Amino acid sequence: MTLLYLTDGGFWSWKGWNAIYTFLTLSIFWVAWRQFKKSNRINEANLYYKLKEEFKNKSIKRILDGCRNNKLIIRSENTPVQETNNTSDYTITSEELQTCFLDNIEDMAYLYEQNLIRLKPINAGFGYWILVAGNDDVIIKHINWLRKDVYNDHKIYEGFENLYKIVRSRLDSNNQKNYRTDFTVADLQ
Repeated sequence: MTLLYLTDGGFWSWKGWNAIYTFLTLSIFWVAWRQFKKSNRINEANLYYKLKEEFKNKSIKRILDGCRNNKLIIRSENTPVQETNNTSDYTITSEELQTCFLDNIEDMAYLYEQNLIRLKPINAGFGYWILVAGNDDVIIKHINWLRKDVYNDHKIYEGFENLYKIVRSRLDSNNQKNYRTDFTVADLQ
């Protein structure tokens, strides 16, 4: 009798098979989706740690300390910003500022725009640095000088500016008052 049921088509023609196939397919899809999301988080963590390693150098420490103490001096043959003969621990070259700091922040902004890294790790690991540098008049004057006189392109370091605004917007209203709203500086002296 059981053999007749299996060969007669009764077993395989049962209407519940569609529901079981659908359930199994959705289960496989759900597991695959979770693994995909997990691998994205692992890739994001790798990007984060690589960015963190890029920021471990003495130039960045000098830049940030200079910003915090309002003593940053940028030196370059063509740089009109902070032209003094005074040298200090906070003196950097224009090239150092660009290659060690601004270009890395710009890369971070690009990764954020491409959804390869979320704002949460950027804010946790680099938010303070972005706010300190973005609030420093010397750095803003230098960026404006690069935009106007060197590259003649207002989009230079636009990613840094956008990332600064996003990180600033995450602060509560009392803390937002401590930071500039945009990257304009009245005089470029």
